[in-house]
Amino acid sequence: MNPFNDTSDWWCKKTTPHLGYVYPHDEPTRFIGDNETEACAVYQRGQTNTQVVCLDNQLCSKQFAFMCEKCM
Repeated sequence: MNPFNDTSDWWCKKTTPHLGYVYPHDEPTRFIGDNETEACAVYQRGQTNTQVVCLDNQLCSKQFAFMCEKCM
């Protein structure tokens, strides 16, 4: 099993094919807003007939955050 880290292919990228919309960032990002670092990951699903799932780094205070990384 491959380790999951910052270089994993699972992260959403600007160049992720078949998302069906423009993705503005290369994840994982570490934006800081309201004194909170992005430390949770959510699924972004593609909007096409091709199955696409990638991970999007988000603030943990968001209600939809359900899959969290270990914060260092």
